[in-house]
Amino acid sequence: MRNAHACWSLLICLLILGTATVAAQDEGMTTDMTVWLGNHYTSFNDYSHKVGEYNVGVNEWMPEGSFRLLHYGEGKLFRAFASFYDRRNMDGDLGLNLGDKLALDVTYRSLVHRPGQDKLANIAAREYFGQNDAGEDQFGGKIATHELQDMGVDYEVYRKEILSKLSLMLSKKNNIKLEAMHRSILEDGNEQGVTTSHCFSCHLVSEELVVENRTHEVQAGIQGDVSDKVTLGYEFDFRTFKSNAPEATRYYDTAKHPVHGGAGAEFSSRVLFDDTNLVHHRLPETQKMSHKLRTKARLGKTGRLNASFGYNTAENKNVDLTTESITGAARYTATLAPKTRIIAKASGARIEADDPFINIRDFRAGRDSPDYIQTDFDYTRYSSLDRTEVDVSAELIHRASKGLVLYWMNALELVDRTDYPVQDDGIRSKTFITQAKARFNKMQSFNGSVKYRYEKTVDPFISGRGIFEARGREELARTIPAGESVHRFIYYYAREGLRYQDITTDPNNRHEVEARLSFPTASNGSVNLSLTGWFQNTTDLDSLDVRSWQIRPNAMINLNPSPEWMVSAGYTMYMGKSRGPVTVALFDG
Repeated sequence: MRNAHACWSLLICLLILGTATVAAQDEGMTTDMTVWLGNHYTSFNDYSHKVGEYNVGVNEWMPEGSFRLLHYGEGKLFRAFASFYDRRNMDGDLGLNLGDKLALDVTYRSLVHRPGQDKLANIAAREYFGQNDAGEDQFGGKIATHELQDMGVDYEVYRKEILSKLSLMLSKKNNIKLEAMHRSILEDGNEQGVTTSHCFSCHLVSEELVVENRTHEVQAGIQGDVSDKVTLGYEFDFRTFKSNAPEATRYYDTAKHPVHGGAGAEFSSRVLFDDTNLVHHRLPETQKMSHKLRTKARLGKTGRLNASFGYNTAENKNVDLTTESITGAARYTATLAPKTRIIAKASGARIEADDPFINIRDFRAGRDSPDYIQTDFDYTRYSSLDRTEVDVSAELIHRASKGLVLYWMNALELVDRTDYPVQDDGIRSKTFITQAKARFNKMQSFNGSVKYRYEKTVDPFISGRGIFEARGREELARTIPAGESVHRFIYYYAREGLRYQDITTDPNNRHEVEARLSFPTASNGSVNLSLTGWFQNTTDLDSLDVRSWQIRPNAMINLNPSPEWMVSAGYTMYMGKSRGPVTVALFDG
């Protein structure tokens, strides 16, 4: 792999030098070249992954540099750029423009990510029953434990991306242009994988996983002028993703009694699998295909319309599941009066996913005694992705005077989730938005802007199953079939009925303000002041008061004592406060 990247780097250098040599011979052309050399040092005295998460992790001085070349003139442009930070953080770009006839661009980027290891140290707890008459602590059998099978492993994912773009003029008569693109993303390395066994205990196991992901994308399109007022275009896109990493397997614990450790048929009958090795952390092999139609048109003397329509399909080839979406968008601008114009936007999407049938082993399968009841949990999974989205907005822009421009915008965002939380009875969220803005400019004195925005959301997205759980032993007794003699807690699936309280992360009300002011100083400099802030709260919940606010003032001064020198200094402060629910996970609810 290193040899491949060395060859790629050498190829770029040869292209740069060769093209620069030829280009330098052209008459009437201008050549600008910049070379920058430097060095950097990152100290890893403590936990290196938090300091150098995107660094190769070498605790030493490392050279870095960049090269830039521009060769232009007479409607032609050649550019070359290369940047080196470390051996896994590099950039390169080659571009060629021959007027409107040809545009070619090739880009290479690499990046390393070293996230560090989750020690799982917070996964260590045991059920506590209190003290007995002798003052001794009493513990139950339910415990939470963790195990690091990859202690000390240094995770990193090395990402490389190669992007090529081509634009070719086929005919100037109708401005017919061909555009094509190819992109490849290669990810190699290792990462942390965490699996969970749960029956008599919560047992989390960490192990090292191999990363070998491949993403490839091709795109091709054509556009041209149908008339002097209308332009049409078509674009096709095809993208694939596949992981070539070996499958990871894990042994899942035997289902046992939480106190004395017995492993009878009663316990294994209440879990889907136990005492077995299974594949986990398998990434899906996917492909996506999309078609898009675009148009630009002039309507009347001042009207301009941009619109697009798309059809997309995405398929998970491992399990033969498909998602289809139809999208559309339009933008219309027009001048209503000499000092007033309007910008209207509309977009929409309809997304539908396959609804697979999920076949699950019966709860307490094999327990044939009349005192035991088997329960069938097979179901059809209706995707929460199924939805219709519509966004519309209109903005008026009016120049009130030479130095004052006023903006007023209203918008509506609608999300209709077809099958969430209940099939054919989904949540329909509506957000109403209004925004007012003023921009002022008094030449040689000051300029700035003031903006206020308000968002009101009705029926925001919520957790359809509830988030809190009531104390359940007594309540569960009502759900057990009449005459049943077994322990009530065996039917723990019935605890679903104990959940209450709809929770949302979306606010019902949100207020935003923004103010900016800039004015010159006596020393050919400027002072820039700004203040941004917001307040939001949730009012539709029956027992929670969720609110938060944030303010960010900023001041910046720029001084230009001479044309060659500029001095800048600034100060930013953040103030904020949030109030929301905190839930602590407890054994037995």
